Amino acid sequence: MDTFYRFSESPIWKIQKDYYQQLGIETWGKAMVPFTATTNSFVANGYAQTIQAFILDLERNKQLQLPINIVELGTGHGRFSFMLMKALYEIYKDYETKPFRYIMTDIAPVSIEAWRQHPKLAQYIEDGTLDFAQFDAVTQEDTPLEVSGHSFKETLTDTPLVLVANFILDVLPYDLFKISEGALSQCNVAVHLKNDITFEHPPAEVIKNIELEQQFTPCGDSYYDDNKLNKILDDYKEEIEDSVIQLPINTIKSINYFNRLSNCNLWLIAEEATTESENLDGKSSTGIKKEGSFTTRVNLHCVKKYLENTHSRFLSPDHPDPRFDSYAILNGTDAVDYTLTSNSFTQTQNLFGPRSFFRFFVSLSREKVGLSDDGILSLLELSK
Repeated sequence: MDTFYRFSESPIWKIQKDYYQQLGIETWGKAMVPFTATTNSFVANGYAQTIQAFILDLERNKQLQLPINIVELGTGHGRFSFMLMKALYEIYKDYETKPFRYIMTDIAPVSIEAWRQHPKLAQYIEDGTLDFAQFDAVTQEDTPLEVSGHSFKETLTDTPLVLVANFILDVLPYDLFKISEGALSQCNVAVHLKNDITFEHPPAEVIKNIELEQQFTPCGDSYYDDNKLNKILDDYKEEIEDSVIQLPINTIKSINYFNRLSNCNLWLIAEEATTESENLDGKSSTGIKKEGSFTTRVNLHCVKKYLENTHSRFLSPDHPDPRFDSYAILNGTDAVDYTLTSNSFTQTQNLFGPRSFFRFFVSLSREKVGLSDDGILSLLELSK
């Protein structure tokens, strides 16, 4: 294809959507997309404790409406959902009615059907605490919940909300710009296929054989209808000398969408991400990688800047690792005191969080350390 597209409107995003819709949970079963960094009970227990703290903060501030809706975006195989549900059930084991409703979402109907049929999720469906929805974070079209039949949008409107977003922001379409000597250019791409592959082949084969050709076109100062995004681009022109810059427009659209539905919400995020402006400089390409699907390092620095001077707080470790780390966004009115939630995030995600646990676990695996019985028990206790 010789046509050049704005990066966020490139055909690669439709190909990627087809990829997930066609393969469903097989995407992870065939180990084409990595998932072990977050799909473990250590992460699930940390999230469960922070969700409990969020519920307590809402109760302290007289903002609590039960049940709290917990929406997992881009759920995929569903293993993490199961671990998080187990951890929440343990916390609320003495409650006859659980104070939450968990909604697993994905764009692939085949994945949703697999969840509905899975015996390990049956108890939660029967208890009325688990539902499913075919929800696309890009189009944001309303959809019925699979079990209750209620509207996804209406269910979440005007109620406190938790969003679980593990490695979903990195696959949402984004825009690219080049900044050089204070000048701004839009990055467009053309899609080329190699090895006699055509767009009629299975999406997995198409992705493997895609090559992108970049083209940079000068653009004006008011690129977006959103003045906050234009201000961020202006700031980047001042701060960055020479680089290709990502603007995660669909991440920001998702945050805005759920903020319109709920003025009290908590995002729990695990991503490969950049949070400091100095780490954005010196990039020469799209930054896109192929790990089964297309993925990238998310520009969360842009998200932080976008949320400045709003009723939002961006939480991150003191020294985040761009290769993988945990983040949180608290959105709410000034009247809400999120002290317990913030403290829980620090304790479970910062001091020794998912990043630290994953590094430790991978190191043990690579070194093939011969653990004693006590060492194995300690690892089991640490990992929950």
